[in-house]
Formats: sequence, C-alpha cells, structure tokens
Amino acid sequence: MTENFPSSSTFNVRVFTMRTFIGCCVSFLILSSCASPPRPVEADQREQLLQKKQRLAELERQIEIEIAAYKMQPHKRFVSVFRAGAYQEYVNICIAKVLAVGNERYPAKAKGRLYGKGYATISIDTSGRLVSAIVDKSSGHSLLDDAFLNAIRLSAPFPQLPVPSDEKVDVLSIITPFTYEKADAVSNGDDSAKQP
Repeated sequence: MTENFPSSSTFNVRVFTMRTFIGCCVSFLILSSCASPPRPVEADQREQLLQKKQRLAELERQIEIEIAAYKMQPHKRFVSVFRAGAYQEYVNICIAKVLAVGNERYPAKAKGRLYGKGYATISIDTSGRLVSAIVDKSSGHSLLDDAFLNAIRLSAPFPQLPVPSDEKVDVLSIITPFTYEKADAVSNGDDSAKQP
C-alpha cells in the first residue's frame, strides 16, 4: 500500500508553478482590460474572459484542496535497518521479531532450491500497528518475497514506537534487506541479527 501524495519538494514546486501561472494569467487579464484606447468588447470575447476567470478560480480551489490534503498526511520517517539513529534499538527489536518468524516459517518449497536477496519497507505507526509492508526490490523469487511479507504480517503488532520528544512522527518506515541463504535461513545480512 503506497500513498499517492507527492513528495514535499515536488509538491512545493507544483504549487509554486500553479500559483505563478495563475498570477501571470490574472496580470494578463488586468493589462488586457486596461489597454488603451478602449475598444468595444464583443460578446464572445466577454464570454472567453469569463471562462478564463472561472478556470483560474477552479485552479485556485484545486491548489487549496491539494494543500489541505498534503497537510493531513501522516508524518513519516524513513530509516535504514542499519542506520536508524534514535530508533536503532526499536528497529533491531522489530527486525529480530520478523527474522525469527521468517525462520520458523521458512517456505518448505524453497529449502535447498531457492535463494536470493531483496529489499522491503516495513511501516509501523506509533501504537506498533503494521501500516504497510512492501517489497521494494524482489529477491528474484515471488515465493521468497511472499514468505518475507508473510513473516512481517505475522510479526505484528510490534512494540509501541518510542518517538523522541523533539520529533513529530506518526509512522516509522524501516527499509531492510532480506536474504534467503543456502543454509535455509533468512537474515538481513547483519550477522548480529541472524537467528540460530
């Protein structure tokens, strides 16, 4: 499950571009209406001006709707499983839980046959609820990808997320590798995180 909201830099550029366009159109309309000498305006020209003004008003409403939707998005923090800063201890606990479940439920059809390394993103809210789990890069085998996603789902719920007081975080997204090895074990490539 991925959100369809643009990133903050893309969103800001889009808003700036739309506002600049609207400003230029309004300036053009003002200048064209003040041009001298005044000429009689045909009925169809008046209709065109009215349509342009309505379109500009629609664009302004659309910008306001997008800004409101953007402000309502949850505050997400993305971390690497190996570089999570203040969240490192929490990330280690969550990943250890996922790897333990993954090893307990290693897919029988993959044993001795399928191996590979992929990347996944695990998103957890402050209560420890799993928000989403997606494979960002496949291991090369859908059986292994599905097994890792299943291990994540079965590991939920996770412990409550300890958010530092100086941060506003609603969802922590952990980016982690997952490796199905020839020893028929799943790991994240960190020897200290492997399960016996």
